[in-house]
Amino acid sequence: MSKLRTKIASLRVRAISLRTHIDNAVSYLTSRTVSAVLFLIPIPWFIERHGDSSYGTATMLLLVFSYLHMVDLGFGYAVNLRIARSIARRTCRTDAILGTAWPIYAVCASVIALLILAAAGPFSNLLFGFTDNARYIRMLAPCTALLMFSSLLTATLQAHNKINWINYSRVILDVAKAGGLLWGGMASDPLPAVLIAVLIGCCVKTLVDFLLVQRVREFSGFPQPAWSVRDFRINAAFGLPMMMSTMLGILLTGLDRVYVSRLLGQAQLAHYSIAADLCSRGYMISWAIIGSIYTLLIRRQATGRTSHDLFSIMLMSVLGIVLVFYLPLALFAEVLLGWWIAPEFASAAAPSLRIWTGTATAYLFMCVYHSYIQSQGRPRLLLVGSLIACAVLVSALWFISGEPTIEAVATSVLLAFGSQALFLVVAKARLNERRK
Repeated sequence: MSKLRTKIASLRVRAISLRTHIDNAVSYLTSRTVSAVLFLIPIPWFIERHGDSSYGTATMLLLVFSYLHMVDLGFGYAVNLRIARSIARRTCRTDAILGTAWPIYAVCASVIALLILAAAGPFSNLLFGFTDNARYIRMLAPCTALLMFSSLLTATLQAHNKINWINYSRVILDVAKAGGLLWGGMASDPLPAVLIAVLIGCCVKTLVDFLLVQRVREFSGFPQPAWSVRDFRINAAFGLPMMMSTMLGILLTGLDRVYVSRLLGQAQLAHYSIAADLCSRGYMISWAIIGSIYTLLIRRQATGRTSHDLFSIMLMSVLGIVLVFYLPLALFAEVLLGWWIAPEFASAAAPSLRIWTGTATAYLFMCVYHSYIQSQGRPRLLLVGSLIACAVLVSALWFISGEPTIEAVATSVLLAFGSQALFLVVAKARLNERRK
């Protein structure tokens, strides 16, 4: 009788775990579907009202906004990893970990915001080749500070495997960006409207994330700030290599657009950005599966259990996306863009879109190996992979600098992600060999 009860209890736990993973995956698919629809609706309207160049500038500003809040000394990764391991091992150190982390986040957010305000002119010159857009960059300062604190809250939710809450919270920013583009389409000066809408979205998202963390903590209050040299060293050991890898990732995913903006102009940037952004919509299914599995990977590593089955599921998700989404997109690129935006725009953007389908494929395979190695607490391997990819990208962009085209730039990014994926494949194989 006791064996039967144990078996029933085990099946119940598995059913709850399966339902959690399904909820997490469905929430990601739902939120990203909403995001894709919101992405499709305002862009033709914005381009029709203000032209390719204004859309290219808006894209660059939103790209910068998307990455600046990640400069958090890598503590988001460290906090997520340590809390998830604590939960798996039932050591109950969540309050201590959060209490020593959030003062660091407050300092980082303040410093980054002040740097954006002070260096907006040189930053604008770096991105666009002139300083006229400095006033728009300054508007990103409060947005970045808010999202840096939100990222700490998100790391806490992820450690508790509340991926579905995180996914629905992200929709707030998607709505803000889409609303900003629609509002900007109606305004005579579109960019302030876009950025004000994004700032409102950041305020709402940060508040929602704070309330969700309070809920998962059963409204027990937020941990008091504390300073611990030991905790700081642990967070830094995990976080600093991860932050350096993240910054290189920002360079890897942003340098190409800066290159196009500086050498080819805002109209070409619009063509290139549409290709890259459209391909990024295919990431949602793979990220849904990877996101729902990532915390489980950490917990299995913490308790010494194998993760081969989970890794296979992630790989199969990428293969399915390539066959269902990227292959048709490559075959019918010009037709789809012509139907969505305009035939003239389609003829200019379709060649780079076809290349970007291959780039996105390499990126997704890289993400699978990246997530696995990240869950094993090996950020230094990820840092080496990012260094290799950045070196390949910089070399390729230098090689094509004599006669640059957006197609050549897309090919350079393909080579970078391909080299990073290859390195991580080898790194994972060697990591597994050491454990045998």
